[in-house]
Amino acid sequence: MIASSTDKAQANADTLEKYSPPDPVKAAIEHFVTTVGAQPNDAELDTNRNAITDWLKQVCPNLK
Repeated sequence: MIASSTDKAQANADTLEKYSPPDPVKAAIEHFVTTVGAQPNDAELDTNRNAITDWLKQVCPNLK
């Protein structure tokens, strides 16, 4: 969700995708690649951020 260029966003996405996220999370990750990270005016920001965050909390139970 944090990137300053499409290349950096894709590199971050590639890292997350190594952990085999479910399809809805893959879509959320790709959303942030296409928007070059989280944008405050993005109507889908909360939905996509929550999809990734909820998945990360399942994969990493110590994440708060």
